[in-house]
Amino acid sequence: MAITKRLRFEILRRDGYRCRYCGHTAAEAELRVDHVIPTALGGGDDPDNLVAACEPCNTGKAAIAPDSPIVEDVAADALRWAAAIRRAAELDRQRRSDDHDFVFELLNSYDGAITEQFRRADGNYDIAPDCGQSILKFRDAGLTRDDIVAAAAAMRARNLPDGRRWKYFCGVAWQMIRERQTVARQLIESGAI
Repeated sequence: MAITKRLRFEILRRDGYRCRYCGHTAAEAELRVDHVIPTALGGGDDPDNLVAACEPCNTGKAAIAPDSPIVEDVAADALRWAAAIRRAAELDRQRRSDDHDFVFELLNSYDGAITEQFRRADGNYDIAPDCGQSILKFRDAGLTRDDIVAAAAAMRARNLPDGRRWKYFCGVAWQMIRERQTVARQLIESGAI
């Protein structure tokens, strides 16, 4: 099996773009992906048998058996990498769950009063299909739950026609973010922070 471009990239990244044999970086020598146990000796294309190697080390090694410390080091790195990938997936699942809970609780807070502010005359809601992503962007840009509720209240204070509520709400939220960023810049420039 050939080593794919994606696998090559992941191996180079895992090894810090550095030759595992001599330590040269990509800036110092051309790096290749090398089989620790050569295919001629039965080595496979699995990540735990692949390392970053500079051109001189790779061509000088040929099909000789590697030292066992290198094999053990690569195997330990592969196990550590696999554990890190599993943990990253767990963190991502938790983040998505937390994001869902944040949006759901916000839209249903005050017995649904927030969502009701977006109800149109025809009974449908003036909310974008990706409203959850917008709300998360507002949160990630620094708005609190109370800030987002205040933006919805500002929208409600205006007697807006159908089709304009969501856009107005988003405009209010982005204005709050810009104002907060201006204050943050002023704090930094003044040396207060």
